[in-house]
Amino acid sequence: AAQDLWLAAGRYAHEHGCAFEAAEALALAADIPGPRPARVHAAAGLAFLPWDRPRARAHLEQARAGGEELLADIGLAELAVHEGDRTPPEIPRLGAGRDS
Repeated sequence: AAQDLWLAAGRYAHEHGCAFEAAEALALAADIPGPRPARVHAAAGLAFLPWDRPRARAHLEQARAGGEELLADIGLAELAVHEGDRTPPEIPRLGAGRDS
């Protein structure tokens, strides 16, 4: 029940524009035993990406080790981009490369 309460607090904070507080609440939820620890670590890791890369990595690695590979890999891929490099990827136009 305690994990669910911290998850609810994290969701509430996120929905009200308090991203830092949301990340902290998710980290607290991840530290409490519950039915989905890997998923909670993944959520905490993703939430910490913008400002605390070491904490994000720690949570994402725990998530990956716990079996939450997809979400963890998304966050770990983000950490592979150098901090401050926010160049958006080039997205090809629809139908590019085809003879029209």
